[in-house]
Amino acid sequence: MITKNSTGANISAGFVTEAKRLVNRKPCAMVEFLWTDAVVDPLLSVESEDKNYNVIVAQGDVLKQVTDSIDRPTHEYIILDGSWVLDEGVKGLAPYTVQEVNENQIGWGSDSLSDEDGDFTTVPFPAITVNFDPAGRALTSLKVVGDSLLNEYPVNFTITVYSATGLIHTETVTGNTAVSWRKEISGLGINNAVKIKLEISKWSAANTIAKILEFFTVETDIFAGDEIVSLGILEERSVKNGSSPVGNISCNEIDLKLQNIKITASDGVTYFDPFSFGNSLNNRFYSFLKPNRKIIAYLGFKAGGVSEYVRMGTYWTVGDWRCNEIDFSASVTAYDRMKFLKDNTFECDEISLNLQNKNLKQVAEYVLNHAKNNIPLRDLVWDISDALESYTVPVVWFDKGSYFDAVKAIAEACVGQAWMSKDDVLCIYPEKVDGSETDLEITRDMYFDKNQPSNIEEMKNVVSVTAQPIRKEYEDEKPTVFDGTGYSIAAEAIETIIIEYGNAPVSESAATLLNESEPGVLSIIKVVYLSYGCKITVQNIADSTVTFDIQVKAWRWSYSGGSAVVTKDENLIAEYGAKEEKFENHLVQTTAGAQLIAAKLMANYSIPRRDLSITWRGDPRLELGDVVEVPEYKTSTAKFVVVKNRWSFDGGLECVTDARKVAE
Repeated sequence: MITKNSTGANISAGFVTEAKRLVNRKPCAMVEFLWTDAVVDPLLSVESEDKNYNVIVAQGDVLKQVTDSIDRPTHEYIILDGSWVLDEGVKGLAPYTVQEVNENQIGWGSDSLSDEDGDFTTVPFPAITVNFDPAGRALTSLKVVGDSLLNEYPVNFTITVYSATGLIHTETVTGNTAVSWRKEISGLGINNAVKIKLEISKWSAANTIAKILEFFTVETDIFAGDEIVSLGILEERSVKNGSSPVGNISCNEIDLKLQNIKITASDGVTYFDPFSFGNSLNNRFYSFLKPNRKIIAYLGFKAGGVSEYVRMGTYWTVGDWRCNEIDFSASVTAYDRMKFLKDNTFECDEISLNLQNKNLKQVAEYVLNHAKNNIPLRDLVWDISDALESYTVPVVWFDKGSYFDAVKAIAEACVGQAWMSKDDVLCIYPEKVDGSETDLEITRDMYFDKNQPSNIEEMKNVVSVTAQPIRKEYEDEKPTVFDGTGYSIAAEAIETIIIEYGNAPVSESAATLLNESEPGVLSIIKVVYLSYGCKITVQNIADSTVTFDIQVKAWRWSYSGGSAVVTKDENLIAEYGAKEEKFENHLVQTTAGAQLIAAKLMANYSIPRRDLSITWRGDPRLELGDVVEVPEYKTSTAKFVVVKNRWSFDGGLECVTDARKVAE
């Protein structure tokens, strides 16, 4: 029996007993692979000849909702096909903006209507196609889900499966009565599917459109017990780099080694040498060993025939799988969701009234909503401390960089850290220095090694924080921030041109096309203005190539009147010599803000001997930010805030925990 828990939730008394057991403790590990994560799989796409009735103008990839494993609509939608009736139920408008598409589940809708008997009489029938990796993938089940809120579903439909060379399977269903239909097909041994197509000929309701919430099967496997050779997990909320660990966020990661002799997969089939390169014949795993395969890791204990696990985070594979013929193993490394924030560029909007006089919590929500809508990460969840509302940013802007860089700047500006929790929640909190409550006690018989280094290099007795106010440069007229020459666009083409200004952030930008070789045939059909540049989409309606120049005018913004706030501890300077911390962050723009940060840095980092590194037996319930109570000297104990855990499982369980001593 397996019990899976989120951290801190539904943990049994038996789990706690096993965690504290000093002899005959039975730790266990488990990893759950989601081989086909539609959210981040760049090779998965959805297409349909139907116009997705009444959401045709929706922005974002609404069709891909049929592959995201969310099989329930957000609302009963108002669909103008003649079937909608105003009643006491809660109705919703179809999503339109990218954000609305990301926050509302609607799926795919056909363009044609069923007749009074529910039949679709126009050929071709309503259809939707899901495209996979051109190299092919395993397919062990088929799934079709209708609208559960309206209790509508396809009655008669056909699913066709194709390989790169043609049709390989047809599934014809008549008389279906289930909103959620599923069929296992693992016995067919399909390992090379490149696309699947759904065609609907009869619907369960008359005179309405077809509504499909899900047409995709997420391939999953769970490995546990002897299938796991070793599992290493690194989770941290700060990184030591010789300076104060403020805002130094990083990607949590796992290193996983599985045995590569034989594996019994979720389809019930046993595969030999499952992860070996070249083993592609009838091998379920061969097409899955690629980047961005989703892993959920668990650690726990076994007692009385029951294995109880704590979720240790969600990760995505990077790089190559590594097969070792000597010890018959396969290894892979994976990082948490921060990897997507690090790998994607944050295109910050140009300065506007909407980005002025915001607190840091609002700034963080702006950045993360932008990531959710544009990476996209539809299931991105965050927990931002209300304490960030105490920090005001007069003018919000970010230079070209990643979302990770933007989150790091926000964490620095609140003297805090940002990290992914075990439950896959992005947390942004000021550094925790109090310890009013103890989350876990680590006794002397629970650890093997303990160090409390002085870490004098991290002690700061001189703190200098520079305020960086930014203001609009006033000139007689809007200056030119970009002059580009020699552009060309082919006949009857549409092209997007990306421009970077290379100077201060700007506002109220305006782009113009100049010196066209054939006047009157070019037009700007879309332009996105950013703080550091713009993206201009140009259309050419002529039947020949046209050359042109581009000019962009905008108001420039620059730093003006900045000053440094300096805080010192003369006694510590006399004892240790001057140890200075210089702090600059473009989100810290006021003297009051600089004073607040200087005071917090001095309070947090002016006292030496505040760190702990302990190697112990480990309890997976322990989370970043928890307060542990640890023996310090003889019978005394001290409290520490956890900033890093390095878990190691190889049949036994061990953890190295780094923590900072709480303020006394």
